[in-house]
Amino acid sequence: LTARKRKTINKSKARTNEACISLMVIITVWKAAAALATLALVQGAENGLITTNTIAKKLVPIKEIEYVQIFNTDAEFPLRIRPDELYVEFFHRGVYRGKSLPLNDLLEASYVSLPLVATEEAMQEPVMCKIKRYHLFFPDETLFTADVSLRDEEVGTSVVHDLKGRDTGARIKLSLFATEWVGEYAEGIRADPPQNIDFYFVALVKGLEQLVPIFVLGGTESLRQPVQAADPNLATEVVLDGLIEYPKEDEFAPTPWQVKYGVPILNWILSFTDKNNPVNDRATLRNEIRINNLQNNVVAPHEGQWVAPLSDGSMHRLFFYNHGMLKTRKVSGKDKYGSENEYVADMAFLSNLSYRPNMENLGCKVYFDNDASITSIEDYDGSLYRPGEEFWEWAKLKARSALFVNIQLMHLVTYHQIWANVPGMALRKFLQPSHPVRIALTPHFFRTHQTCTQAKDLLVAPRGPLGRALPFEYEDGHKKVLKLLMNDYRFKTWPDELEQSGMKDVEYVGATDAVSLHKVMVNYVSNLIDEIYPTVELLEADDDMRKVYIYMSEKMKGVPPEFSVGNLKLVWGEILFRITGVHTSIGNAAIAALEPFFVNFRLHESDKGIVSGNREVISTVSTITSLTVPNEYPNLAQNWAHVLHDPESKAYFQLKSDLIKHGEEIDERNKVRRFVNRDFHPDHVTLSIFS
Repeated sequence: LTARKRKTINKSKARTNEACISLMVIITVWKAAAALATLALVQGAENGLITTNTIAKKLVPIKEIEYVQIFNTDAEFPLRIRPDELYVEFFHRGVYRGKSLPLNDLLEASYVSLPLVATEEAMQEPVMCKIKRYHLFFPDETLFTADVSLRDEEVGTSVVHDLKGRDTGARIKLSLFATEWVGEYAEGIRADPPQNIDFYFVALVKGLEQLVPIFVLGGTESLRQPVQAADPNLATEVVLDGLIEYPKEDEFAPTPWQVKYGVPILNWILSFTDKNNPVNDRATLRNEIRINNLQNNVVAPHEGQWVAPLSDGSMHRLFFYNHGMLKTRKVSGKDKYGSENEYVADMAFLSNLSYRPNMENLGCKVYFDNDASITSIEDYDGSLYRPGEEFWEWAKLKARSALFVNIQLMHLVTYHQIWANVPGMALRKFLQPSHPVRIALTPHFFRTHQTCTQAKDLLVAPRGPLGRALPFEYEDGHKKVLKLLMNDYRFKTWPDELEQSGMKDVEYVGATDAVSLHKVMVNYVSNLIDEIYPTVELLEADDDMRKVYIYMSEKMKGVPPEFSVGNLKLVWGEILFRITGVHTSIGNAAIAALEPFFVNFRLHESDKGIVSGNREVISTVSTITSLTVPNEYPNLAQNWAHVLHDPESKAYFQLKSDLIKHGEEIDERNKVRRFVNRDFHPDHVTLSIFS
């Protein structure tokens, strides 16, 4: 957003952003700013701390206006006014309820969500919308109005009138987020300013905001064919005691200076603190999410909006329809209460890590019955929590947080540093840019090494963002879990993984949509190799391709050592499936960014039973999500024939045909499923693991 747009939200915000960026490169100014900011932030009472157990309080249903869109406009709307000069104010029962961010070029904007208690009585009255124009030196001007009814709807639509009540030809649509929270903390509209927050996270957010234009690729028009010559001595950097090795530079894009220079300076200058800010006021955290982090990014989860994401039913969605399915296994047995369990998601290994003072140990197991409904949560100390009991909501928050940490660390380490990094390096090391295999596969690794090059300061450094945000000590916690995940990696096919987990015959996304996409991608690779190597002799004569395979077999534990047509198809088919479909699913964490009480991996050990959000968690999760879950990105449904080895490739056109059929099958399943899922839908699946 430009400084002018930001003034519609907070006129002083642009100056803050510019200052924060400048501080990243001027060490002395950083020191002074950090000292002054810390002094200012610690003044006053601690804000937003929960002082009572929220479990004892009634959760009320609420509806939050998540997004506003103006559409079907004629030539006179909006009267040749720049969209970023327009915003929408909301009133309910005659009371001001907040305003949207400035509209973008599509006349859309996110709403700084100020919820409406979703009682039947409250929903009878429409929300009045005033479409206003921002003026720098004069009072803002109301141009149009609309009354939107939200009764029993996830989307409310209405006519836009001019000030004389005439239909302008435009329509306004409000998208809703249905959830629930403690009544006394749910309905307020005032967002309390941060108190005593770690200044590192404030500076990090302001700095990473500048990366959005760099990280958002748009569509497949941004893809390019390889250009660098093969280099067996490709310059690399090694971290994590030699377990992670990646190229020093990406083939297509340099490491952004904000990451290359700004983050190391930030890590060094600002001291490591134990500040931890739990907050229970909903308006405060929703303001933190939208204004300070997401802004107009991440309109809603790609798979569809969640309803009551904190409910017991959403635990089923999380572990069977979302990234939690990567942890769910089939078991058989009873818990100590005698309940039959059919499935378990085991995050108990997190209990073996060393935690920072007063941080809650995240180790736990989550159990489900044969209907995949949650039955209990077993804590690391053996305590068992069941639905309706005193600490149940807290136990669910802890389980969601444990899963989030587990899956996202797996995402960063296993998928980016192994499944993507190693094959991408092999292509760059041994195949010339004119080699048809390198050309054909590069779109799936486009700019992946830009992600990997940022590992040292963002992922591994003890004073980096991940090291500060996680609840672990460094050596025996943060570093230990990264090494555990790297050492535990073994190459497996997805069907073999389902077999080992007992989930291959279960009617869930991993055994239906994922298996279907797996077949499509494996078939594509098989056809591609047959197209490039019509005979076995041609493949055996390709010494460079042999070097690629040998390198991968050495770096990826479990890859069959023999170089053959069959193994080549097996390994590359699995790699493409993992870095497209599974990567999309494993990175599908939008709900954790949008719902401020979905995860909190910085729970206080002394506050057992207390449910709260957390500013440091919000800063980390929502900022990274705004960069990694863009509204537009290259996906499998788009056309990338222009960057292939052969724009008329038969293997490619067969792939596109198979993907259409695959997408239609998912659409049919979604009509009868308990929850919609699009993680493996070609309209949603990322083409490149970077995107």
